Amino acid sequence: MDDHVALVLAEHVRKYPPVLVELPDITAGTPDPGKQTKRRAVPLLFTDEQGKPIHDQRWSDLWRGWRKAAGWPERKARFTLCGTTSRLG
Repeated sequence: MDDHVALVLAEHVRKYPPVLVELPDITAGTPDPGKQTKRRAVPLLFTDEQGKPIHDQRWSDLWRGWRKAAGWPERKARFTLCGTTSRLG
């Protein structure tokens, strides 16, 4: 790992320690329909302002702001089921 990246990450962890959150535990596979999903506490390094996990919609909201702050152009993409991306604009 690049030394600069390691230093920046170490500083982030110092300022914002990992937060324990309870998430579904699917390490043994997807639970049977109708059965209660087991949950476990896991430390998350990156969370939102409330210390909650960053889900896909929240990530999109955050990314939009970061991209704009960096002056990057907005690009729209369409994702297909096979995992490839094509530009829409």
